[in-house]
Amino acid sequence: DYPLSGRVELAVQPSRAAEFTLRLRVPYWSRRTRVAVNGRGVAGAEPGTYLALRRRWRRGDRVRVELDLSPHFWAGAGECAGRASIYRGPVLLAFDHRYNLHLAAGRDPQIREIDGWKGQTDCMLALPTLEAEGLRLRRAAWRDWLPPALLLAARDAEGRTVRLCDYGSAGEAGTPYVTWLPVRGAPSADFSPGNPLRTARPAGRK
Repeated sequence: DYPLSGRVELAVQPSRAAEFTLRLRVPYWSRRTRVAVNGRGVAGAEPGTYLALRRRWRRGDRVRVELDLSPHFWAGAGECAGRASIYRGPVLLAFDHRYNLHLAAGRDPQIREIDGWKGQTDCMLALPTLEAEGLRLRRAAWRDWLPPALLLAARDAEGRTVRLCDYGSAGEAGTPYVTWLPVRGAPSADFSPGNPLRTARPAGRK
């Protein structure tokens, strides 16, 4: 179910045994990628490269890849300074009003300036502040109608539960949502061919 999980399994089915190279792309955001062939670990999986697996492949060989889905951050600039977008692997996360009604305590006065909600800002929740260092995301269930593809729970700086959904599911029920969130300690990174999203992890989380 990638990208909802980071596990990918490949079944190699050649018509007959043959030696060839299988190249696996390791995404730049996966800092700790684990690869195994028929249950035996393979070294050399580096972010932003291809891992070359050369061997005599036989029908039934299996390759297992476990990608690092720990959060990484795109620090905002300009009118989004002090905020950050949060990614889990390749998936951009969003704060959707619908999944966070328990936080209702007034709207965020900066939403009007940043996101152009015009008159709709009166119904937007005050955005929670998250801590980049030590942010833990865990899968959460949604038993109401129209569940998102991915729903995660975290703790904000005040210890409250905050739910983040995948960007593709955000706003499906017509509720407002944002992807730029107040995040303390969000690291910044420059654009490069090896880091097209300019995301980074805190120094304590390599």
